Amino acid sequence: VTFIALFDRDDIPEAVRDTLRRAAPMIKKGARPQTSPLPLTREINMRSPFSFAAFPSWKRVFQDTSKDAQLAVYRDQAFRDQFREELKNPLAFGNWERITLHEVRSQDLKSLEGSSVAEIARAQGQDGVDAFLDTAIADDLACEFTMASFNTRVDRMA
Repeated sequence: VTFIALFDRDDIPEAVRDTLRRAAPMIKKGARPQTSPLPLTREINMRSPFSFAAFPSWKRVFQDTSKDAQLAVYRDQAFRDQFREELKNPLAFGNWERITLHEVRSQDLKSLEGSSVAEIARAQGQDGVDAFLDTAIADDLACEFTMASFNTRVDRMA
């Protein structure tokens, strides 16, 4: 039996173990559950940042999708402050270690490729919101980030 969508999640930390307990009768009969232990990742493109569409602050980003309008929103302090507040919600994403700068166009930013937003923030003396948005702006919104959503806790993947 292969569980394609059995993921370790921070918001439901016991989900995998509960599912395996419920599957115990099948396992006793010889079923061998399998699932990927690798983190589930997705790409984030700042021109189409659908990973953040659930945040009310990002509504403005989708209202006018011209690059100039998006750059203006990303530069706006009120937008940043609202996004910061929304990240305080326990169900919201707030772990910048899980977002990595995957690829940039600007040669000036190449040294940051492969770094997490948290690492970039520490190096620049910023918080994650500012480091994330400032990096995207510095690359004229051409960069791509990757975000690990599930299976990120190595201690729970064994």
